[in-house]
Amino acid sequence: MRNALSIFLFASALVLVGCSGGSGSGSGGFRIPCQNGADFCLISCDLGCSQTGCSITEIAENQALRFKFSDEVDPATVNGSSVSLRTATGVAPQGDFEVVGSEVVFRPRVTTQNGVSTFGFLRNESYILSLAGGSTIAQSVTNMSGDGLSNEFTCTVIASRGILDADGEAPTVELLSPTVQVNAPVNPTIVLRFSELIDTTPLQVSLGEASPIRVVLRGTLPTGECDSDSDGTALEGVPQLSTELVGQREVTVVTFQPAVQLPGNSCITVRVTADLRDLSGRSGVPAKFVFLTEQGVSTPIEITETFSSSAKQEVLVSGGVWGGAQGPGARAGLIGSDGRHGSFDANYGTNLGGGIFVWNVDNTTIPAAASLTGLEYIVTDGRFFFTDLVIPEGMTIRFVGSVPPVIYVRGQADIRGSIEVNGTDAPSTVAASGLATGQQVSSFNAVVSLTGQPGTAGGVGAGAGGKGGDRGDNTGTGAGEFSGQAGADISVSAGHAYSGAASGTGGRGSLVSPVTGEWAVPTPTVGGIVYCAYFSPGGSGGGFSGSGGAPSNPVYTGTGAGSVNFSTPVGAGQPFSVTPYPPANPPPGYSSLEHFTVSGSGGGGGGSHGYGLIALGSPAQRFMAGHAGTGGGGAFAIRAGGSLIIGPAAQLSARGGDGVIINGSPANNNSSPGGGGSGGSLLLQSGQQVSIAGDINARGGTGSRNRLVDNGLQRVEATAGDGASGFFRAEAPNSSSGNPNVSFGGTSIPVFNSATMSGELTDRDGLSGDTSLFYTTGLVFPPAWGFYELDVDFDGDGIVDQTYDDSGAVGSIKASEPNGPITLPLVISFQGANLNQAGTQPVGPLGPWRDGIGAGAGQGINLDAVTGFRFSIIYNRTLFPNAVIKELRVFAQS
Repeated sequence: MRNALSIFLFASALVLVGCSGGSGSGSGGFRIPCQNGADFCLISCDLGCSQTGCSITEIAENQALRFKFSDEVDPATVNGSSVSLRTATGVAPQGDFEVVGSEVVFRPRVTTQNGVSTFGFLRNESYILSLAGGSTIAQSVTNMSGDGLSNEFTCTVIASRGILDADGEAPTVELLSPTVQVNAPVNPTIVLRFSELIDTTPLQVSLGEASPIRVVLRGTLPTGECDSDSDGTALEGVPQLSTELVGQREVTVVTFQPAVQLPGNSCITVRVTADLRDLSGRSGVPAKFVFLTEQGVSTPIEITETFSSSAKQEVLVSGGVWGGAQGPGARAGLIGSDGRHGSFDANYGTNLGGGIFVWNVDNTTIPAAASLTGLEYIVTDGRFFFTDLVIPEGMTIRFVGSVPPVIYVRGQADIRGSIEVNGTDAPSTVAASGLATGQQVSSFNAVVSLTGQPGTAGGVGAGAGGKGGDRGDNTGTGAGEFSGQAGADISVSAGHAYSGAASGTGGRGSLVSPVTGEWAVPTPTVGGIVYCAYFSPGGSGGGFSGSGGAPSNPVYTGTGAGSVNFSTPVGAGQPFSVTPYPPANPPPGYSSLEHFTVSGSGGGGGGSHGYGLIALGSPAQRFMAGHAGTGGGGAFAIRAGGSLIIGPAAQLSARGGDGVIINGSPANNNSSPGGGGSGGSLLLQSGQQVSIAGDINARGGTGSRNRLVDNGLQRVEATAGDGASGFFRAEAPNSSSGNPNVSFGGTSIPVFNSATMSGELTDRDGLSGDTSLFYTTGLVFPPAWGFYELDVDFDGDGIVDQTYDDSGAVGSIKASEPNGPITLPLVISFQGANLNQAGTQPVGPLGPWRDGIGAGAGQGINLDAVTGFRFSIIYNRTLFPNAVIKELRVFAQS
């Protein structure tokens, strides 16, 4: 019998107890007497065992070691306590024990890891052999009567002889199966036996054209002979490897079963090349075997999907549910739509370099080659319909345009990079001199410009910043034009439940100073220079989740004569609350998508004022124009049928535009600052789960500020109001605990509050979709494709209401509506492909999407000469929200 003791892998029995040199048959019942009269002893071993040790101390890495005892060995006693072979650090070689009668053999095992083979013993490693006996006789190897070894034995060997070629010859091979060369089975089991152990490293993976064993399928000629001139098809599959004992020698046996069904009347060539080697590295003798298979018969093929689990669902691009708690069947996802635009591709936008892509929501083209329908789409309303959305780390998608983007994702959304809908910052430049050297400072010359600085744009759909006041002319006329303008209010849909509260959310513009727009020649003068002492404090910030910030009280820190007259500071932009949700009396069809997609408000502009030192007799310029407010942050929504993941490095940003430092250059440019825009909003919805580990930034923009003025005679430090933070919300179905399936482990402005910023998904989309993985026929050559049958339960009551098919039979109905909106519960389409022999991946180009299988009712995948297919389903949730696909059957003939 064979006893595999891989723990010690070789506990060579070497107990030397003064045994005689006689020999026996090694079988039970024939006992050799021991010289010292012991009942049990070691007769011989191939290491030259003696009382003083081993006369042979060098072994090969793959050398089998044999030990013969005086009587039949009890296999149960050959264990780690009775025999041992280890390095000084306690590491045992890899191998197995074989106990046959009175003989114990250790056979090193060939193993492969990461493409590297080892042969039992480690090269140049020393091993200590020991055998229990004497005082440890209770742990000894024994015979079947329980007699142990009377003496303990130890010696040391080193694996320094390399790899042993047992016979010194090149390995040869014979074909054991099939046993006939003609009329072999259509699906044969090919068995090769070698003359010795071979290095099986190259056979640990699937066979192919470059393998040392190649199995090639070819056709036959009209004469019935093999068409040996054709290239043929290399058959794939991982062979089974085993070891057999032929005589006293172990040999390798290779068994190969093709992974595909072979056609009849075919020719199989099995070629063994010289690349296959024995354990010593000696090349094998090349061999070739050819056999012809028997006449095949046409057999029906039925491929069935019961939708009992998601095993064959392509989850990346699917929002539906296969199986699960509701039982077998395929059901529509809650949201995500149909994925008509195909997979998301950043290159549909404008590549600015550095991983930044700008997408215009008013004009983005989805090419026909990328869409699921084969049609080109030009998006003008900011609504995108993808099958899946992946934004890798280091990539930024920046949306621009007039409306907030809504990104429908049929399957999964995985965001590891950035999405931006920020308000525009105030124009700036880097100061080259003065107190602000190296900092971003205003590029607006308020002394020269006749008009106030234009407000910056908001993010997509958001309010712009208010314009700065025009430069006053001290005439007292048109004083209203000299004050800063208010920032635009937040943007909500006309049907928003709280739309009435949006008015007044934009930041207020700072009043002209003096408010009359005119002042008399002031006194006193400083060194003959008129001192003009008026200042407009600055605009306020835009409001959203709270009130916008009010401008600070300006502080005069100059050394010039007199004091400064400030116009009255303006109030802040009003807050806009999106809570409570849902509102008490929502309009019909009101959705969370409409409610929480709110773009931010702009900051107010700074007013004009007369300020500075003006030489007597100079022109009547005694005012400077105001700086502008910045735009509010935009809004966007992601609406995924599958999981929505915001990775640790992801950044979702809808911040308001930031103001700038006004540093007094050019001279006397101490203009009134503009307020910051508010943050915008983000809505993250999933039909399954939302996980947030990254950063969400909906902060308000900072107001501009007067700082670092070079002129020490007059200096006013003033800061316009900051914008308020925006809002974000995540929604998913409730988990088994009754809470929304939303997890938050990231950072955010505003700070995440699960009570208001997460909620149960109640929105529903009219369409949802699924795509399957590939299904294979298991054939090398395409079958004759027949038709499909699709069982559908319209209302989820468990009864099949309609079986759709494309057989073309009278009364049959296809689940297809190519020329209009979907009125059926669902539509199905198929895509053919030639698959690898494992049946998992396409080889070569995919066929077009078709609405059938055969030719019975239009164009099917039979036109594409393929061996497998996948399918896509679009569900009509609007008319059939509870429809269930019970089963799909596809028929073909080999």
